[in-house]
Amino acid sequence: MANFNSAAEAAVPVLIRGLADTNDTVRIFSASGLGQLGVFPDQVVPPLIDAAQDRNPTVRVMAVQSLGMFISRPTNAVVAIHRACLDRDPSVRNAATNALKRLSF
Repeated sequence: MANFNSAAEAAVPVLIRGLADTNDTVRIFSASGLGQLGVFPDQVVPPLIDAAQDRNPTVRVMAVQSLGMFISRPTNAVVAIHRACLDRDPSVRNAATNALKRLSF
């Protein structure tokens, strides 16, 4: 779904619901897809912030990477990314560091 930018309006709600799925893989691909679309930050950033605290470290990595797509816009994504820099998992910390490197200010 993330590859269909013209269908973003329909895909975003589905991907947001996917972040709450019980299946780890669905949550991983949902978080990744939302970042790839990079649209509707008011709708997308809050559930990605929640996903950045998921029990699965791969979900957290994908959520943090996706939040990095929104850091140039006025959102609270930066706060969540900074918090992820303190994650217990090194891959999450690495994703957070890379997201912060993309900051343009």
